[in-house]
Amino acid sequence: MAAPANKEQWRTYCAYDPTPDERRPTLTLKEIQALSDDERRTYNDRRIAYLYEERTIPTRDLRLIENTARRLLRAANAPCFVVRRGMSVSGPVRTGKSTAIMHAGKRLENRLRIEHNRVDDPSYLPIVYVSITAATTPNKLWAVLAEFVGVRQLRGRNSDGRMFDLTQMLHELGTRFVIIDDVQRLNTDRIAGAEVADTLKTFAEHLDATMIYAGVSLRTAPLFTGPVGAQWRARTLPIEMHPYSLRTGDKEQEWRELIATFENYLPLPLHKPGTLVADAQYLFHRTGGSIATLNDLIADAGVDAIDTGEEKITRELLDDVAVDANADLYGDNDAGAT
Repeated sequence: MAAPANKEQWRTYCAYDPTPDERRPTLTLKEIQALSDDERRTYNDRRIAYLYEERTIPTRDLRLIENTARRLLRAANAPCFVVRRGMSVSGPVRTGKSTAIMHAGKRLENRLRIEHNRVDDPSYLPIVYVSITAATTPNKLWAVLAEFVGVRQLRGRNSDGRMFDLTQMLHELGTRFVIIDDVQRLNTDRIAGAEVADTLKTFAEHLDATMIYAGVSLRTAPLFTGPVGAQWRARTLPIEMHPYSLRTGDKEQEWRELIATFENYLPLPLHKPGTLVADAQYLFHRTGGSIATLNDLIADAGVDAIDTGEEKITRELLDDVAVDANADLYGDNDAGAT
């Protein structure tokens, strides 16, 4: 499914868990060959679905974001009469920003529901997640937030009235965190973008919730630069996500461990663990150190291994898989990689 656009989709995301280890496809080659044609097609479809499942890998960046969110949750339990300190997650495309903040939001949601004994309460909305659109105005932002809540139209006659209407509604729903993704699209150099930035500040002050922002290269994004941006920077804890690197031995080891994690999920009976780790430098130059591109490359090659009957990932299969255009850019920026 696409990124959650309303509370029902968000709850579906929060309830989602990938296939547990005890249910992963593990038939041997002999057992696969003993299946009937229909059984083999069904089993292969199951393996392919398993390869493409969305999994959250416990990387160092993800742990940092989760720990920061946990501390912000602790702080949110104390009374505060100014804008609460928030968090900003930044980095190049395909470094896992949206995945990381959504996962952190999921953890926060589940924890808050347990803490307040409202696990199955549909009237409780502790987390709100929205994405900034390219031409956002204050009214469009309120409309997106209202759509998430499930309200088609706010009662306020103007932008300020709609904002206060929305903050009251979210307060009644128990909202404690608001996650705003794709913040780089908010151009405060233009009048409409500057108005959204101002209203976001007022919104955060009146809602008494913790704000989490994510986007591409937020250090240079309009919202976080210049005199106005200085205030936003002072109110958020910055976390910068980067593609993986081969610059040092420790960084190369992190890359190898990431590959091994993906390799462990392969439901291919002839694939020997460690084969892809041995190709760590090749995989780096194919993906530029992007975790998302690495995931796509290995999953696509795994599907080809199933469809061709090879049942293992080889360099030839990897060579035949196309990757996104940003991979070369990341790899070129990793000076010192061999």
